[in-house]
Amino acid sequence: MNCSPRDGSPSRKNTKKKVTLHDPCNVSRGRGLHDKAREVVNMVCENFVEMTPNREHNYCCGAGGGVINCGPPYKGERMVNNRVKAEQLAATGAEVLIAPCHNCHSGLEDIIHHYDLGMEIKFLGDLIYETMEKRFMNRGHDMRFKKDVLIVLVAIAASLMAGFFSYAGQDPERLDPWAFESPRRPGAVFSHDDHMMLLDDDCSLCHHVYENGERVSGESSEDSYCSDCHSLKPVPDNPMPLEAAYHNLCRDCHFDRGTGPVLCGECHIKE
Repeated sequence: MNCSPRDGSPSRKNTKKKVTLHDPCNVSRGRGLHDKAREVVNMVCENFVEMTPNREHNYCCGAGGGVINCGPPYKGERMVNNRVKAEQLAATGAEVLIAPCHNCHSGLEDIIHHYDLGMEIKFLGDLIYETMEKRFMNRGHDMRFKKDVLIVLVAIAASLMAGFFSYAGQDPERLDPWAFESPRRPGAVFSHDDHMMLLDDDCSLCHHVYENGERVSGESSEDSYCSDCHSLKPVPDNPMPLEAAYHNLCRDCHFDRGTGPVLCGECHIKE
């Protein structure tokens, strides 16, 4: 945070949308960086409005301490308890909410969706990148990219990536988001071939079979979708809802093996 944009830094254009800033516990109460965050926000935003209360007295997002990973039914309780935070956000009239913390970002995103606040939510780094002018340095000369040039470069990069995946026989796959009534994020990117190789072609590790609450060793259900067995909400025959089944299986496996994505944005990548 001490590397704030100052004179001599890359040029930037201010966003005109009304923005407000959430104060994460670790950033504000733990590190006392609330004024540094506001220094940066005021440099890139023309219309910044404070929440009330703010800084070390700001209301918590309710997602810290691992609570964001608990899933249903705790999420429902979390949303009820976050009504005060939702009212605080709505009172600002802001179009953009800045959350400088991953846990807060996910928790606040849930609040915005649940209470239909109609806000965008961004990390502080997202806002800085969007508002700064991009430059390309070539043999000591400063060449500024125009927006259409950047679009062309992104399109070329996307085409190259698509060609690579096609050539390698590993088309980017996504898990079945259609099984959810109102998915808030795109389906998680999932390479089936890579997982088959890592798991020595043992389908039963993901496509498992349970009987009387116990996993049946060696039995596989690879011809079925997860949603064929897991409902959106717990039912007597299977108390594990679909979202929790995905999260528990994938995230726990990645933690156990010490590799693989574990954050929302690392799996649910926007197209």
